[in-house]
Formats: sequence, structure tokens, C-alpha cells
Amino acid sequence: MFKKPARNHPSIIFERLAAFWGFVIIMFVSEAFNKLLSGESMIFSAAYWRSFFYMLKAGNLKVLLSGTGLFLVCSVVIVISFLIWRKTFFFISDGVLCVERRTIFKKLSKLPASNISTVNIERNLFERLIGTAKVKVDINSSTTSEQTDFTFVLKLELAEILKEELIKAKGGEEADPQSYGYSAKPALSSQPKTIISFSPIKVITHQLLSIPFAQVVLALITFLPAFLDDADYAYEYYAGASGDKTVLVLLIVIGAVLSVVRSVFQNWNFTLSKEGGNIYIKRGLIRTSSVVFEADKINGVIIKQSLLARLFGLYSVEAAVIGLTTQKDKTPVLSLLTTKAEAERVLNECAPFYKTEAELIPCSKKSLVPYMLAAAIACLISLPVFFVPIEFIWISFVAIAIFSFFLAYMSYRTKALGFDERLVKIVSGILVRKTVLINHSDIQQIDINSNFIVKRFGIARSKVMILSANAQKVHGTGYFDFALLNEIAGRITAAKDALSTVRRSGYEQKV
Repeated sequence: MFKKPARNHPSIIFERLAAFWGFVIIMFVSEAFNKLLSGESMIFSAAYWRSFFYMLKAGNLKVLLSGTGLFLVCSVVIVISFLIWRKTFFFISDGVLCVERRTIFKKLSKLPASNISTVNIERNLFERLIGTAKVKVDINSSTTSEQTDFTFVLKLELAEILKEELIKAKGGEEADPQSYGYSAKPALSSQPKTIISFSPIKVITHQLLSIPFAQVVLALITFLPAFLDDADYAYEYYAGASGDKTVLVLLIVIGAVLSVVRSVFQNWNFTLSKEGGNIYIKRGLIRTSSVVFEADKINGVIIKQSLLARLFGLYSVEAAVIGLTTQKDKTPVLSLLTTKAEAERVLNECAPFYKTEAELIPCSKKSLVPYMLAAAIACLISLPVFFVPIEFIWISFVAIAIFSFFLAYMSYRTKALGFDERLVKIVSGILVRKTVLINHSDIQQIDINSNFIVKRFGIARSKVMILSANAQKVHGTGYFDFALLNEIAGRITAAKDALSTVRRSGYEQKV
């Protein structure tokens, strides 16, 4: 289907100039443009244009801000964008995706399909109205992990066909041009098996149980003086003399509600499927997305439990996959909050090699020293709060102190580490408990860090880095005995197909 050069849908011109169109709208309502349309500027006379370009040549760039100037700039931008669209083609040749720009500055980009990490289809509201879709292609590279490598805009049917052809090319298969017509969706060799799906009620439940509890607590601590009966000055300071204390509550509630609604729309009709070695994720209400990536591209598994989810025994499962840019968090969610049995079934189906019975090792008791020291420093930093001329402000300082030492103790209690001959298991998180599972051979680098204080206690903490987007690239541990971290580093570098490097700071010992 795409063996011959093809163009993007013309709507890509308007989508890529979204900010520009906002500028155009402002221009149309400007007084200068109204004068231009009314004929006051005499734009149809040769003398007017001679005067315009003479002033421009003389260096008077202010004329570009006039109605005529804005109209001229818009016309040039649209013409250039149209020419670039008209001269840009893409095609698939011998398992290689080629993107060619035949403008003055010619450019030919080639991407072997075997290097493709993910092929995603996204549709925003505008694209759904006109029947188009974006096909986003990402490569298996950390250099471009925060951006999409190739984006194509096509009619929805063609977008599905391109996605299917790229998936087949990744597997070394040749697309059968007789299997589908120009306007029909491609027939998959076999229907993907649905592993788990979530109804709207379950999606709403997931987001309600995932509300960032820490942000709510910090907001309450910050605005605490404003809610005290005698804190008149604080009330005026936060809400204004003519305002109402309820405004503070409304701001917090509205922010939380908008966050929940946005995430519910994002995860609407969440469905996880698998066909062969490919994993399919579909979700979205207004902005829909369809993601497909190979199970072999998973470089780590993250199991999460928010504070409220722990009360109900629910778990969510994420995967560290390079090149996924369909969502802002750039982390593919394999499962929203679900029961432990369902979460284990998702792991068995999608990432069976990320299961371990390794015994968890808690943080060294000596690690209480650096954690408590950090809490004391936080209290010293917040000490100037006492000098703020607000009644009862000392309550905020006391709350910060209690909160800091509580966090220090819980940081010690909630961190653990486990490992076996294949995997390393990192557990952390106070409000959101996070368990990270990584194969030794997928770890690119491990840093073991210490300083002059913790070195005296024979402890250190480490960071492991994997090939993933920035959101899941680095995973840190708590403070553990240096000998234990050194043993893990040795296992990682000795793993089969390992490309790991070990860096140590604060210690001179070498492996």
C-alpha cells in the first residue's frame, strides 16, 4: 500500500500551525486589520505597496505589525507550509521506512522497521471531526525518548493500514496488498486477545483512589492559618479583605476535580490486548490513543499502590518502554488499579520474565541518621516562618517539623531491596508504594553514592538507569550496606548480554 511515495493529509498544515492560527485570529479582530478591510489603507494602489516596501527596506519593521504586514506574514507562512507539505513524501521499501523532503534543502531519512519501538495512533477532537488520525513512530533510542521521531497524518482508514504495515515490517513480514482495499481497515492475522479492560466506573474509581494525597496535605498546611477564627490578618493575606475563606477551599476542590476529570477522559475505555509478541493499549474519550509495542521492548515493570489503593488491596501496573510519547507521562500503563490476582495475570501475559520470589531486604538501621539529618535541615530552612507577621503562623512551622521527621522515619521504613540471579527489585514510596522490577541485563548503569557522613557508617545508596523515557529512566534505592550494593553491582555486570557500567563515589573499593 505504501510502497509508492505518499503525502500526509493536507490538514497537517493547519495542525502544525496551531499557535499560528491563534495569532491569525487576533489579527482578524485587530483594529489595524479592520482598517485594512475597510479600504482606509488603500492597499489596492501601487503607491501604497511601494511605500510599504520602501519603509520595510529602510529598516522600519513596525510596518509588519500593521494590518497589511500581518496579512503579508500570514500569507508567506501558509505558502511555505503548503510547499513543504506538497514536497514531503513517505514510503516503505524493503522493510525500511523512508521520509523524503524534496524542497530546496533536500532530506532523506531512513528507519529500518526492526528499530521501531512503538507505533501509536492518536486522534484529538479536530481529527475526529474531519476523520483523520496521527500515526506516531518512535525508535528504540534514549536520545529522542522525549519526542516523537516521525508523525504522519492520514485518513483514519489509511492510518490503520500504515500502522499494520509497519508492525508487519517490524516482524520481517511482507504486507499483502490483496488483504485490504484502499478504504478498508487491514485484517489482522488474528484478533488481539483482550487481557483486561476497564468500565467507566472502574476508570473513575482508579482516578479517585489515585488522587495525590501529598498535594492535598501540603495545601492544607499552607492555608491552615486562614481557617482559624482569630487569624484575621492571615485571612486578609490569603483571601483578600473583601473575599471569602471558602474561595480557598473552592480552589483546592476545583483543582482536584479537574485533575480527576482529565485523567478519567484520558483512560476512558482502557483496554489491554495482546496478539503474538505485540501489546496493544487503547484508551481515551475526547483524545483517543492506540498504542502498540513489542513485549520484548519492555525494560522494566513498575507496580504502584496509592495510599487509598492500599486500603482496598488494589494495584496498577506500568512498563518502562523506550519511545512511547502518546501521553505526557510517557509511561505505558498496562493496567489501572485492579486486584492482586488480576495484576499478576497481566504480568503473566505481558511480562512473564519479571516475576521473582526474591526476599526483600529492609534498609539498614544506620540509614536513620541521614534521613533524620535531612529532616533537621528542613526545619532550619523553615525557621524564618516565625518572623512572618501572621497570627498562629507558628502552627505551620510545627506542622512542617512534624511532617519532616515523619517523612524521614517513613523513608527509612518503606524502602527495601531484593535480587536474585535474574532480577533486581526496588521498593520505595511513602504515599505511593512503588515496586520496580528490572532484569540485570537491561540495566545500563548503576551508581553507588556515599558522602563523608554516611561513609562512616558503611552505608550508601544507589541509582540504576535503564533504557526508557525520562519518567522511568532512573530508579533510586534507600541506604543499604555498601557490601550489599556492591554484590548487586557485580551480578549486574556479570549478567548475560549486560552492557552495564558501575560508578562509585565516596568509596575507593573496586570490583
